[in-house]
Amino acid sequence: MLWNASGSRPPSLATMSVGARFPLEGESVRPGNLRTVAVTLNAAVRRVAPGALSVVAALVVDGEDMELRAREGQARVSYGAAENPDLILKTDYGSLLALSEGEMPEQEFLTVHCQVELLTPGKDDELLQLMRMILGVLHTG
Repeated sequence: MLWNASGSRPPSLATMSVGARFPLEGESVRPGNLRTVAVTLNAAVRRVAPGALSVVAALVVDGEDMELRAREGQARVSYGAAENPDLILKTDYGSLLALSEGEMPEQEFLTVHCQVELLTPGKDDELLQLMRMILGVLHTG
């Protein structure tokens, strides 16, 4: 079992998930480090089965690079620049958060709050399918 530097036990996953069920109070604040976005998206994407989808997307959130990669039935999101992306999706943290929490319709996000540079024809449709799977996980918890 892992322990932190102070010697106390970390909270269990069950304890943390109970806390996640309470409604948030106040405004959402952008984290100081957007690695948390990659971690959250990775946790969600690992719960979906992307099937035959094969796409590499560079996600740029508030200027910070992340990579979403789906191949051979597996997918992952990592913090850092994407290698040989099929497309580049740029957005801001607030819009991505609103989309992920169901506060912004997908169509509004796609038409107003993000910019997509398509490098490989057809890969935008695959990314959209994968993002819908991820949002399904995020919306259901």
